Amino acid sequence: SWYGTEFRVQRLDGSWRDVDDRARIQRRRDGTALRVIGTIHDVTEHKKAERDVRRGQQQLELLSDTVPALISYIGTDRCYRTCNAEYSKWFGLAREDLVGRSVREVLGADAWRAVGPHIEQAFAGQPSEYETEVDYRHGGRRSIHARYTPHRDGTGEVVGVVCLVTDITTRMRASHARARLA
Repeated sequence: SWYGTEFRVQRLDGSWRDVDDRARIQRRRDGTALRVIGTIHDVTEHKKAERDVRRGQQQLELLSDTVPALISYIGTDRCYRTCNAEYSKWFGLAREDLVGRSVREVLGADAWRAVGPHIEQAFAGQPSEYETEVDYRHGGRRSIHARYTPHRDGTGEVVGVVCLVTDITTRMRASHARARLA
């Protein structure tokens, strides 16, 4: 079988390269080593690309975590692929516990009845934006402003939905209070 490892080497010109070293020991019939056959591949550019992707993901997560709104991405199976810190906080579940769970399960049946048709509209290819009151399984009754945007692949097929939900409960309560005073 093949054995391998990755490590960094310094070249004669002083530059550093990432390499992937793979080797296999050929043995005689009695089990003693005859020779080692191996390859070394320069994977510097691949490692750089991985670091760049990881850095981009971290920056995007930081950016979405600073927004005072719930941001999530739902796959075609109607399960969460990602969400921001505010989303996690609102539902009292760690990000890792939200990812992979169905929207209906997380929101609860009452909330799904209110928001599900709008999410389905986005999966049908039409963006949806609205305001309503929703009874969430976790978090109680809240007024929200929601926007669901279809995400299309290169062929135009909807492969997911980006969700942006803002809690407008305080604003709505103040508006109702002003209306009662008028």
